[in-house]
Parts: sequence; C-alpha cells; structure tokens
Amino acid sequence: MPWVAQTGSSESRGSIIPQARSLVAWAAGLVMGLLAVAGWGALAYGIADQQRLSEQAADLRASREQLAEVYVKALEQLAAAQNEVVMLRSQMARLQSQPVSPPQVATSQPAGSVTRTPPAPVPSPKISPAASAGSRAGAPPPIPPFLRVFLPQPPRA
Repeated sequence: MPWVAQTGSSESRGSIIPQARSLVAWAAGLVMGLLAVAGWGALAYGIADQQRLSEQAADLRASREQLAEVYVKALEQLAAAQNEVVMLRSQMARLQSQPVSPPQVATSQPAGSVTRTPPAPVPSPKISPAASAGSRAGAPPPIPPFLRVFLPQPPRA
C-alpha cells in the first residue's frame, strides 16, 4: 500500500508536482465562475426589483385610499346639492301657488292713465331624471362595486 504524506508536512513538499490544466478545464472553470457571478447579479437585481415593486404597491394603495375618500366626499356633496334642489323646488312650487297681489305703492301722481303690464309667468321647472326617480330623489347615486372594495367595511355583529 502506498504511503501518503500529510499535506503541508516536510515529506509532502516536492513529492507532488502540479500539472498544467488542460485548456478545456481552464475554459470550463472560467465559464462556471462567470455563471456564478451572473447568478449572484441576477439575485441582487431581483431583490432590488422586488423592493421597487413593493414601494410602488404602497404608493398605489395610498392613492387608492385618497381616491376613495375624494369619491365619498363628492357623493356627500352631490347628496347635499340634490337635497337643496328638492328644497328649492318645493319652495318655488309653494311660492307659485300663492296668489300674486300687486304691490301697494303710494304715488304722488294723479291716478290717470297708468298702465301696468302683468309680470311674466315663471316657467315651470322641468323634471330632472333624479327627481323622477321617486324615493331616490335626494339620495346619492349608488357606489359602483369596484369602488366598494376601497371603502371601510362596517363592523360585523
């Protein structure tokens, strides 16, 4: 049985002569090294890309919440405006139903041939589609389903 000396001992020095590697082995080692570096680079790029996408997703969530808040405020303003329109229409109908009496003006001129023209009739308001909706006349329009996702959910009992 051949005797093997321990690496680094005085007997092992000079006993093994390093041989030159073949060109194919040298090229294969170079290719494997380059592939390893490319793999680590791809991993680093993937991590950076994932962080960038996470930041973009957070920005989109924040803007989605802002958009939902703006939409809810716009619906509240619309409901208030519709209520005001209903109130003004009822007030206008009440004023139109009252008899119009000519104003009592004291004049210093003799009551001669003063002719007055009657006031122009007030045109009747056209009924809007919102007013003809019946019980939904003052209610805000329904929230589309794709925006309901962004609104806070009511607590469940």
